[in-house]
Amino acid sequence: MSTEITLIVVAYNRPHALTRLLNSLATANYFGDKIRLYISIDHSNENSVYEVADSFLWSHGEKIVSQSGEHLGLRRHVLQCGDLTTEYDRIIVLEDDLLVSPLFYDYTRQALNYYADDDRIGGIALYTHRLNQTVHRPFLPINDGYDVFFMQYACSLGQAWTAKQWQNFNTWYNLNSDTLKPHRTLPRNVSLWPESSWLKYYIKYLIDTDRYFLYPYTSLTTNFGDIGTHFTSQTNIFHVPIYWCDQKVFDFVPLELSSSVYDAFFENMRLADYLPSIDDPHDVTIDLYGSKQYIGNRYLLTIRELNFPIIASYSLEMAPHDSNIIAGMTGTEAFLYDMHSPRERNFGWLHKRRKDYRQKRYDSKCYQTWAKYLMLYIAKAVYMRLMRIANMMKYLRQVYFNDV
Repeated sequence: MSTEITLIVVAYNRPHALTRLLNSLATANYFGDKIRLYISIDHSNENSVYEVADSFLWSHGEKIVSQSGEHLGLRRHVLQCGDLTTEYDRIIVLEDDLLVSPLFYDYTRQALNYYADDDRIGGIALYTHRLNQTVHRPFLPINDGYDVFFMQYACSLGQAWTAKQWQNFNTWYNLNSDTLKPHRTLPRNVSLWPESSWLKYYIKYLIDTDRYFLYPYTSLTTNFGDIGTHFTSQTNIFHVPIYWCDQKVFDFVPLELSSSVYDAFFENMRLADYLPSIDDPHDVTIDLYGSKQYIGNRYLLTIRELNFPIIASYSLEMAPHDSNIIAGMTGTEAFLYDMHSPRERNFGWLHKRRKDYRQKRYDSKCYQTWAKYLMLYIAKAVYMRLMRIANMMKYLRQVYFNDV
């Protein structure tokens, strides 16, 4: 098996973005390795993209510029680039709106070597998510002392595959390439992504086959959110901190020993190990973001208020919120329910507190309204008094001058 890595740049119609990415690639540390650069350009009317690629000087090895004769679209284009693993074995795929860390190559080769024989790894991410797109809330994984964590959520903002990893996906994709339908195991927003998305199929593949993407705790790429296939205006919500060193020995961990393993909903799959009175950790649904459908498990850990017996309740003061469960921080923001027991009325006290709060707000608004009208009444009275004084002064001046 070859350990040589080929860099594949996915470009379309953004010459400025392509220039930015290529410049960052040129300054990365490759440790003297010969690195093939393959720039794949989808067909467009923007000829300057090809000119940027063709004129770029690559001093680290062979450079190949390939331009499609027809418009492929993002999904077909990335799938076509993935198929290059049959020729190059190990690839790093980078879309043109990215910028890479000087350390990106070192991280990727170390990760590919460490997990080369682990069939549970479906790909290597270079990007680190800091946003849960399903609920548009911040995401921070548990730091268990290693430099990586795992997710059943594929990455499109810089990723690496071996030929075997891509072949496994391709086999599944050929049988499941029809339109994805909403399913309780897949976040609804993912299933509703446009048909130009290849990513949603890869996420479903990871779920169906119980595989994971490896993620770095600190990112090796950042995304500029340039206007393109999926963005009608530029956005910076996907910018994340990246490594600015060019050499590091990464501390990896086998999947089964990691405490930082997340599903497609960005929920920590290891939290069941820290819950009280749980016989079977596989019979627990973790839903601290409150975005999952109930799937029939006996136990449910969620932020939602439900009328089932509460086994334990937690605060969510600490960050990341997983920490509160691990540390056993009691509170009233997350609840562990026994879903197979008869219903109970759990939140009467909470509803009363909310009713009291609403009453106080109503009383406050009434007071504010009363005060406002009182001030208006006083202002009007003062105004009328001043007007009477002004009229009297005007009358006296007229009488005085007439007498003179």
